[in-house]
This record gives sequence, C-alpha cells and structure tokens, in this order.
Amino acid sequence: MNNNGPYYLLFETQSAPETWQQLFSPYRILWKEASIPLEGTLLLDEQPVGEVRYFPEELRLELFPLPGTQEQLEGLLAVPAFREMCNSPIIGWCEKQVSILSEHASNLEDMKSLHAFRTAMCNLRQMVPLIGAGLSKEKRKEIKRLLKRLVKYAGKVRDDHVLNQLLEEKGLEDEKKNLKMEKHLSALKKALPSSFASDIHQLLEENRFAFSGYHPKVMVAKAHRRLVKAVHKVHSARDVQAMHKVRRRVRSLLAVSEMASVKQDKRLYELEKILGKWHDLILLQDLLVKQKKPPIETLRVLVDLEKEVQHLVGEYRHLSSEYWEEMT
Repeated sequence: MNNNGPYYLLFETQSAPETWQQLFSPYRILWKEASIPLEGTLLLDEQPVGEVRYFPEELRLELFPLPGTQEQLEGLLAVPAFREMCNSPIIGWCEKQVSILSEHASNLEDMKSLHAFRTAMCNLRQMVPLIGAGLSKEKRKEIKRLLKRLVKYAGKVRDDHVLNQLLEEKGLEDEKKNLKMEKHLSALKKALPSSFASDIHQLLEENRFAFSGYHPKVMVAKAHRRLVKAVHKVHSARDVQAMHKVRRRVRSLLAVSEMASVKQDKRLYELEKILGKWHDLILLQDLLVKQKKPPIETLRVLVDLEKEVQHLVGEYRHLSSEYWEEMT
C-alpha cells in the first residue's frame, strides 16, 4: 500500500460529487466553495483524515492524507461502494489490456487480431515489475517468463505475416516456403494457458489500489527519458540493434501516455510508423541474404531494399532529432 500518499484514482463512470455524501459511509467529503478542480476535506466519523481534489472532466480523484491519518484514509479504499466506482489508473489500464487480449486470443490467425493481442501482451509485460511487486520472487519470475515467451511467439507469427505480404509485393512468392507460420502459430497457442486472462485479472483485482501512489504522468516522464537515451545510442544506419531498442522505447512511451491520458506530439506517432516500416524491411533483408545462390530477381530486390532502408533511416534521423538534441 502507498506509505506516503497522495493517491491518484479514476472514477469508472460519471458521478456527481454531491451524491457521494452517503455512499461512502462512514466517510464523507465536505466540499469547499465551487471551483475546478473541486476541493474538499475527507471526514471519517466527522473527523478530518485527508484533503480531496476532484477533476470532473478527467473523472480523476486525488486523496492527500493528513499527518498521522494514513491508515484511516486507506480505509476508504475498502468501502464496497468506493471500490465499485473507483479504480487506480494503472490497474484500470491493465484491465483494458486483459480485455483486449481475451477478445482476440481465439482468432490469432487474423493479422489484426494478432496485432491487438501482441500489443496488449507487450503492454502488460512492461507493467509486470509494478503489478507483480507484491508476489513472491518465484511467482514474479514465472509470470515474466510466460509473458516473454508469449510476446516472442506472437512476434514470430506477426513477422511471418509481414514477410508473407512483402514477398508477394516484391514478386518473390517462391520464398514463402522458408516461412514457418504454422509452426510459430502452433507454438503460440500451445504456450498460452487457458486461464491466463483470468489469472492476470485476479492479480489486478488483488492489487486494485496498491499502486494508487504512482502518478501515471511520472511514468510518462521516465519513459521519455529512456527514449532519449536510446536515441543517443544510434550513431549510424549500421546500429540495427540500437534502432530496434528505439522502436521499443517509442512504443513504451506511447503506451504509458495512453494510460496517463497524455497527448503526444504527432511526430512520435510518425516515428513509430517509420521504425515499423524499417523493421519490416530489415526482416525481409535478413531472410533474403540467407540464400546461398540467390537468383537475379532476389538480388534486384535486395538492391531496392537497401535504398528503401536508407530512405527510412533518413526520415528516422529527422523525426528523432529533437530527442537527440535533449542531451546535447
């Protein structure tokens, strides 16, 4: 539980503050004069235990314990009516990811479903250090290993889909024989426990308010700093692994920004798109250069691919320049 406060919470439905007076008994909120955000004092049996701020447009509630009242304030989080109406932004976002992967888990042959499933899995994976903090070391490792395996297999199936499409576009359909889509899809389905979604959902419910002290916008700032550091590791087009890391950092920043309701500059979305195209072309290059005696058609495609990759690297440099400048 949060030892220092404040707590950052979200109401899951629109609710008028004046209706809360009796809902959260024995707690109630004594509101001050009308203002935005709304401000008031949290009372327990008519004794002050905290200060309250409520942002109606965001449905965001902030609780600030008074000195020596941490335990009394935390009692509000156990009131059934409060638990039903309110949630931690982090847990609420994670629950959304669980719903997405549950929705698409039965249709992984479809490219769009697979993409949604994999994105939700990646989002959950980056939150494991936080949501699994209260678990035993072995249980936390078990969940991390499972998510890593699922993301890996889903990535392989995704790459097969992309390569299949690119080979068609480049007129190299004979190369499809080198893809292992069915094998990778089978491995993904086999690795996915039938109880996975319900297990994660239970874990989230057990920790519903455990992370209320983590302000999502702080997590956005940390993700931004990690992206800046990753950008500074790319010095040339040959730094392929470093660019792969930038791609992951961009996706991570966009994910936590969504969770925190922080609007990012459209250039970041463009950067994600460019890195995605670059990643796909690198995949195709890697597949084609493995041939011992490639036909002339393949050699021509490889020449064109190199030109396309260099063009995308140029666009990457332009779009990432502001992050580079942050540490220069």
